[in-house]
Amino acid sequence: MKKEQKTTVTEKPANMLLASVVTRGKGSQLMNLLRREGASYAVCAFAEGTIPSHVLNMLGIAKTKKELVFALINQEIEEACYQALAKEMKLNQTGHGVAFSIPLCTYPETPTETELAAAFIIVDEGKGEDVLDLLDELELRGGTLLSAFGGASMTDILFNLPIQPEKEVIFMVAPKEPLPKMLSTLDEKMSMSQPHQGIAITFAVTRAIGLYSEGKKGK
Repeated sequence: MKKEQKTTVTEKPANMLLASVVTRGKGSQLMNLLRREGASYAVCAFAEGTIPSHVLNMLGIAKTKKELVFALINQEIEEACYQALAKEMKLNQTGHGVAFSIPLCTYPETPTETELAAAFIIVDEGKGEDVLDLLDELELRGGTLLSAFGGASMTDILFNLPIQPEKEVIFMVAPKEPLPKMLSTLDEKMSMSQPHQGIAITFAVTRAIGLYSEGKKGK
C-alpha cells in the first residue's frame, strides 16, 4: 500500500516569494511539492527560457519551453522547501531548473542579501527580443520570457470593448553588481524612463539554488 505523503500546514503569514523556473511539464510537480511543505499559495505560468547562443538563434531553436512557478512561503518552512527541491526536483544539479527567494514587505527583519538580485522588465509585445539583446551585450544571460497583457485605458476602447495591450515580461536572476548599468542602458537605448515605454524593477534575493551561487543570507 502506497504511503501517503505528509502535508505541512502553517498558520503564519507568508513573508517570502519563492520563484522557480523548470522544464515544461514539471510545474505541477513543483507546485504540489511546495504546497506539501506548507506554501500558502502557488501559481504556474508557461514561459520561454533563452539560450545564449547566436548560432542557435539563427537556427530558430534559441528558446526552450519552461514553466515559471511562484509560491508564497514563510521563512520557517524555507529550509524544508529547498531541501525538497534539491532531493525531489534535483535543482541542486545543473540543468534541472533554478529557484530563489525574494523577501516580502512582511519579512520580520531586514534580510541579509546575497550577491544575486532578481529583475522584472515589462515592455510592449515585440520588444522583448530587443531587451534580451541588450542584456546579452551586458553579459547578463538566462532570462525567462513570458507573454502578458497590460490593463486597458479608457482610450483603448473598440466597439465598446476594452482592448488589452499585449506585453512581454523578461524575468531573470543575475549578480546584482551590473544591474544599475542594466537599468541605465535600458533607459538610454529604450527610453524606459519615459511614460508608456516599459517598466524595470529589481529585487533582493536572499537564497538561490541551481544558478550562479547557492547559499542563504550571503553564505
